[in-house]
Amino acid sequence: MLFCAVSSFCELILTDIKKNENSYAITFNNTIQVSGVSLSNGEIKFPEYAANGKIYRNFSVLNRDFSKKLYESVKLNKISQNSSQITYKINKFKLTSSSKTVKAFASVIFEDKLEVECRVMEGKHGLWVAWPSKKESDTWKKNFIIINKNLKNSIETELIKRYTTQYGRI
Repeated sequence: MLFCAVSSFCELILTDIKKNENSYAITFNNTIQVSGVSLSNGEIKFPEYAANGKIYRNFSVLNRDFSKKLYESVKLNKISQNSSQITYKINKFKLTSSSKTVKAFASVIFEDKLEVECRVMEGKHGLWVAWPSKKESDTWKKNFIIINKNLKNSIETELIKRYTTQYGRI
């Protein structure tokens, strides 16, 4: 887990907002980016996906005040130049046997405010982590990008290690 130099100043701060046709790409702390975000009825809406007649959420805002602040910031295009490192923790971690490629479902919480669902996958080159994305035509468009390579490596290494430790597989 990464820690800020002064932990009381750790927080998710909007450092970039890009408006697309019907949605936004928002960046927190110059470190993580979420695309496909929209504003509706006074609320911020994160991308979801539908499968088997159900709607699944890839993102959850865990703090109501933060959700309101985030909505206002995106609506007013209000960003900050200040940012700090982001802390994270792995929340959910569950093995699945329903797929040959999906090995575990997990979620990562950033700054105790934003939870992001992901999956530990197995491909021809070994284990890897799939972050939220959306299929458009024949290509996958990423809805979540960890810009900071050290943070991405740290999180993904921890997720894969947890899978191999708990389930004894590589």
